[in-house]
This record gives sequence, C-alpha cells and structure tokens, in this order.
Amino acid sequence: MAATDPIDFLYVGTYGPEDPTRATLVFAAAIRMRAKGKTAKVALLGQGVLLMNDTIAKGICVFGQRPNQTNQPQSIYDLMAAARSAGVEIHC
Repeated sequence: MAATDPIDFLYVGTYGPEDPTRATLVFAAAIRMRAKGKTAKVALLGQGVLLMNDTIAKGICVFGQRPNQTNQPQSIYDLMAAARSAGVEIHC
C-alpha cells in the first residue's frame, strides 16, 4: 500500500501494559476489518507505543485467552503478529 492510498479504517491505540484489555481492542478490530476486505492501519500513541517493545508485548496476555489455548494468540505480541499477517500496518 502506497502512502497516498486511502484506508478504510485507522485505529488509534493509546493504551499499553497498564490496561491490556483496551490495548488489544485496536488489533482485534483491525484484524476483523481486514477479514471483511477493508484496509486498516493501527497507530499507537502514548502508552500504546510501549507495545512495540517485544519483551513488554510478549508479557501481556490477551484478554479472554487462557494460557496454552490452541490456535489463539497468547500475548499482545502474537496478536500484533496476526494483525501484520492479515495486512494491518502498525505505526507509532
């Protein structure tokens, strides 16, 4: 996607490790929109920028997931990787 291409959805995440539930929402929403054929980007601001640190992101369990549950992201790091695989661009 070129910088001038229009996007359908821009999700802005301002939550980080202090509120893991809210931190996951932007990624889950963007993945869902990609599944519907829409373009989506995530912009991380404030505490959300901390999620770009692999050590921090790997230590935050995704809301609603239990450890060792198969076929589901276990951490925000995994969720971000799933978003990237779905074609979601993540910026900070």
